[in-house]
Amino acid sequence: MNLNTMIGLLSAMASCLFFCSYVKADEVLIDRPPDDSRLAVRDQEYPDFPDFSTYLVADIIFDTDVEIKSITTYFTDTNGTWPQNEIGLARLNIFQGQLVGDDDPTLGMIVEANYIANPTGTDLVADLTTLIGPLVLQGQTQYWIGLTPILAFSEFGNENHFSSDVGPPSMGRNPGGGFGLGTEWTDAGSLFGQPPLSTAITIRGGVVPEPSSTGLFFLALALLRTRVRRR
Repeated sequence: MNLNTMIGLLSAMASCLFFCSYVKADEVLIDRPPDDSRLAVRDQEYPDFPDFSTYLVADIIFDTDVEIKSITTYFTDTNGTWPQNEIGLARLNIFQGQLVGDDDPTLGMIVEANYIANPTGTDLVADLTTLIGPLVLQGQTQYWIGLTPILAFSEFGNENHFSSDVGPPSMGRNPGGGFGLGTEWTDAGSLFGQPPLSTAITIRGGVVPEPSSTGLFFLALALLRTRVRRR
């Protein structure tokens, strides 16, 4: 086996290791589990009463660059009737940076999500890989992320988003002003006259490999190949 062939094989192996680890990684990146002993607050989009639609977003900062694969939010089962183990609609809100006034999220889109029944409520799960493709978010950057069910009050009533005892306070907004509390982003608890709270959310995905060591390896191979060709 000549040197060029060996270099080519090493490059292919490095590429496989890099991209396979990138694509296959599926781990819990953020886990703020629901606590049913704590306050739960409104987080629901009402097609029939839009003025009362309320959106919650969690304060998220990742240690490093990540690819988001799924987002799960958690809701009670005491104030309405939810779809059970069915696919429904939800609004995915993602905002980068500081929330100011009544700014709309950088990414606010309607997606399909699974309503999965559990003993205490309903998990709302959006698989982003089948919805919008890879979603890469930067590390050490502030994001606000929320997944809100879209359920008509006339058919399903209303449910509340569980709090978590993990994580910083979340933010909430009532764009239509139906609650008479204004339309700007505010602490999720004080939106309803309650203390600050962190909403329950789980984010799964993969850590994007650091470019430094991998990049240096590819650069070394390229330089070596160039040197061989010159000979």
